[in-house]
Amino acid sequence: GANNPWTLRILRPLRFSITSSGDGAGSATVLQITDRKNHPGAPWTVDFRQPVSSITHDYAIIARFQANMTDGEVMVIAGLGSGGTESASKFVNSATYMKQMASQAPRDWRTMNMEAVLETEVIGGRAGHPHIVAAEFW
Repeated sequence: GANNPWTLRILRPLRFSITSSGDGAGSATVLQITDRKNHPGAPWTVDFRQPVSSITHDYAIIARFQANMTDGEVMVIAGLGSGGTESASKFVNSATYMKQMASQAPRDWRTMNMEAVLETEVIGGRAGHPHIVAAEFW
């Protein structure tokens, strides 16, 4: 998510977006998903200064919405790291995982704009099962 300028720009006005801090040499070292509605800090953060083997959780945003920038519907699947992106891709392609979304969503959510933050445990560099930690429908 953070290495795609379109993703960063199109998510910027939404509730959840990806932000980063760098090392001064142009490299993002800490990535986080920011929640514009609830500002308690950045609970969804991955510090890539750490060895890959010590990263135990990754996060992703999945979204489907009408975007003024493209004058049409957009779908975003973007992880902070590769584990987040992999688990988000599995989530949107799985009927079982999408039932999780339906259980938390309004009745007519399939016709609404939506955005969700997913979390996955990472063990030995491999992503586990994703689950929803926050969602917005409008």
